[in-house]
Amino acid sequence: MANMSYCRFENTANALSDCLGAIEEAIENGMTMEQFFKGLSSSERVGYNWLMSNCEAIQAAVIELEEIVEDDGSIEIEEHEDYIIIRRVRSSK
Repeated sequence: MANMSYCRFENTANALSDCLGAIEEAIENGMTMEQFFKGLSSSERVGYNWLMSNCEAIQAAVIELEEIVEDDGSIEIEEHEDYIIIRRVRSSK
């Protein structure tokens, strides 16, 4: 089911947190990648591969977006340990 635009990042963040938890649990249990994959259904393996590829694409897009925002000067980015605040800067003209 697709996420509604008003909650897509929130819903996806929750789902990604669950995926990260599964990966971290495999690491804590000393599993190899082969063992981890054997525990996934074939559709989950496809989903895992799609997720890894798209996480890399999302990271590249965010880096590009941050560069555009910083060059523009109309947005301020405040980075915190667990989150980022993005504010529109109103011109004083």
